[in-house]
Amino acid sequence: MNRTTIINAAAGLFESKGYSATSMRDLAEKVGLMPSSLYSHINSKQEILKEICMQCAYQFTEGMLELKQNNNNPQQSIDALIKLHVDIAYSFPSSIAVFNDEWRFMEAKDITTFKKLRTQYEKNFKDILQEGKDKGIFNYIDLDVVFLIILSTLNRTYQSVGKYNKNKVEAEINHFIKNALKNT
Repeated sequence: MNRTTIINAAAGLFESKGYSATSMRDLAEKVGLMPSSLYSHINSKQEILKEICMQCAYQFTEGMLELKQNNNNPQQSIDALIKLHVDIAYSFPSSIAVFNDEWRFMEAKDITTFKKLRTQYEKNFKDILQEGKDKGIFNYIDLDVVFLIILSTLNRTYQSVGKYNKNKVEAEINHFIKNALKNT
């Protein structure tokens, strides 16, 4: 049994049952281990939650840093962000569900780090939207509202996994957002 298998199984359980309702016994049963054996791979349920949430946060942070280094125009940056969200959602759907919905159960010290990463990511995303508006590429009324709409859409992409083709989902979201932001 490897740690990745345990983490992935935990993400699935946290997604379906919720973090609070999932026990270590549930996880041990899911991966076919005795509960006592599970502790030779991980220390606690809290450790698993932190690992899932922080791995996702770092993937988004690294994706944003890479995007910023490429000096794309705002439309290319939005395209890249849509691709980033879809790629991560299709690679780790249960982890993204946990990242979106269960992060609040992390310990306070971990939530602080998590929120700092999220806040910086959101600021960078909004900066791209604002740059697009300033350059006449995007047209919208309120930055915070348009950001919330876009991010809410992207955050739920994991719900498409197993139902729709990844490339089709990415293309549809891209088409929708481009049309919504289009400067007419």
